Amino acid sequence: MDALIVILGMFAVTYFSRALPMLKDFKLENRYIKYIPPSIFAALVFPDVMRFDEKTIAALIVLLISIKNRNLLLAMLVGVISLYLLQKAEIF
Repeated sequence: MDALIVILGMFAVTYFSRALPMLKDFKLENRYIKYIPPSIFAALVFPDVMRFDEKTIAALIVLLISIKNRNLLLAMLVGVISLYLLQKAEIF
């Protein structure tokens, strides 16, 4: 019974969040919408980065590369390679 309540609640939230913008008089300003992807990304990455291990070092390397170059592809490649090398080195 509890699972059914959770499923119905998730259905309601998902359905109304997708149906609400289709209403005729609904206007959500774009200045709020543009912050959704970075906040979701931060919520996904934050727990892994807060433990000091190879993921934290790789995240710092990516941060430095992305600030210096402003190139997303380069930052992603450097991040993946640095994480791979740090995991292979078994420092932690």
